[in-house]
Amino acid sequence: MTPIIISSLAKHYLSPTRICPEIYLCNDYYKSLDLQAAINETLKDKPKRDDPKPTGRETIKMLHISDVHVDFDYTPGMEADCGEPLCCEKMHGPAKSMNSSAGIWGSLIYDCDLPPETAVQALRYIEDYLKPDFAVWTGDNVDHSIWRQSREKNSFATLWMTNQMKSIFNQTRMRVFPTDGNHECYPVNNFDFRSHREDSMKTAFSEAWKDWIGPDAAAFAKKNAYYSSVLEKYNLKIIGLETNACDDGNYFLLENPTDPGHQLAWLHQELLDAENKGQFV
Repeated sequence: MTPIIISSLAKHYLSPTRICPEIYLCNDYYKSLDLQAAINETLKDKPKRDDPKPTGRETIKMLHISDVHVDFDYTPGMEADCGEPLCCEKMHGPAKSMNSSAGIWGSLIYDCDLPPETAVQALRYIEDYLKPDFAVWTGDNVDHSIWRQSREKNSFATLWMTNQMKSIFNQTRMRVFPTDGNHECYPVNNFDFRSHREDSMKTAFSEAWKDWIGPDAAAFAKKNAYYSSVLEKYNLKIIGLETNACDDGNYFLLENPTDPGHQLAWLHQELLDAENKGQFV
């Protein structure tokens, strides 16, 4: 991550907007923020509506899936108490005792991620017994071995989970609204909003999720990584944010942390549009 940190700091402190005022050739580019004034400005065009009241109508069953962290190298019977950040893999060798043996379906008390078979069984249980009306899925699908990951490995875990959901969930009854997490990035946490560096990930995910979020939202996500989509049956707008804009471990933000990807400006318009249309969000 060192090259990202050095490059971002150099671009931040050596940019014309920093240097020019320092040598007294320009006015200050950065201004002190009056937080309350900024809030008032943001809310000035918010429609005035009464708070919603309970209607007694049928409720909606929503599923939230997050932080699955599937480990495709998980091997039952291997050492779960290996002393490393991630255990239960073949490289850790056979368990030294029954108590520290990686279980068939996972290992709760040691530093092990989830076997793929357990993820599949969880999805089957959701479909057979919970039967949600829709789902939001907020990423972090790859295992925690951040020291031996790659862009391809990180994306594979998400695409694998996508395919499992599509094959198990009733696609007629249930739509899924996904976003990526900080572990989908390579390196972990680091998402560049200012270049085309993330294009391969955005393209792969938006294409895989098109059937769920719709072609217009997928095209927008392919460009921006965030999107909105409407679940017409419930008059519900789903807004999927790219939350790596708020990750203090995202060193690309050292260059310029002000509204990465213009996401907050877009979110303001999306919320205003939903209020004007009487949509839930």
